[in-house]
Amino acid sequence: MCDRMRSEFEKKVAGYLKANELLVSADKLLLAVSGGADSTALLHAMHALKTGRVVKAELLCAHLNHQLRPGDADLDEEFVVAQATELKVPVTTRQIDVRRYAHRNRLSIETAARQLRIQTLGEIAGANHCDAVVTAHQKDDNAETIVQRLVRGTGFRGLGGICPERVFADGTRIVRPLLCVGRDEIIAYLRERNLRWRRDRTNADCTYRRNYIRHRLLPEIQRDSSGSIAEQLF
Repeated sequence: MCDRMRSEFEKKVAGYLKANELLVSADKLLLAVSGGADSTALLHAMHALKTGRVVKAELLCAHLNHQLRPGDADLDEEFVVAQATELKVPVTTRQIDVRRYAHRNRLSIETAARQLRIQTLGEIAGANHCDAVVTAHQKDDNAETIVQRLVRGTGFRGLGGICPERVFADGTRIVRPLLCVGRDEIIAYLRERNLRWRRDRTNADCTYRRNYIRHRLLPEIQRDSSGSIAEQLF
């Protein structure tokens, strides 16, 4: 059962990559890994697809220490380095001062963290001649993004959610191969493979808008629904 579950998850990701022609010409990829469930699954699934020659590009791993959770952030970094080293995937770590950036630019912590992540990952990718940065955005993230945009007020374009691929103004290319799977599938994959992951306690803090949508708003919407909002949307 373990092998069947593992191969089905990886087959689904491989099919999504192929259907969207995401990595056709890539020679080197930078995997953004925080150590959480989603990015840990990304690291192991991409490594498995590389081993099975579904993905032909060389893999590198990057971990960004946001310095927002003293102690825990350092343990996250150690965890990612250990995981990547075990898989023989070269890893780069970088510390980013999110609070300072947020204060200087009068941004929320969420917005500052997102901007610094994109900027720093782009720098690491460029320095290592990577064709794209691969992130672990998944199906439930997509549903949350659409709801967040609705709350803010969005046009029809915003209702499209997260794109499988995007090129930012600085030229950084982002690829998201896990948009075909949901959070439950990711946890099942990790458990079937007996893989550990790090838990970010701030993800339960509903003072952050994203967490409020995830833990309060979406459950209310789903209460009168026949199934997962993410499954119905995608």
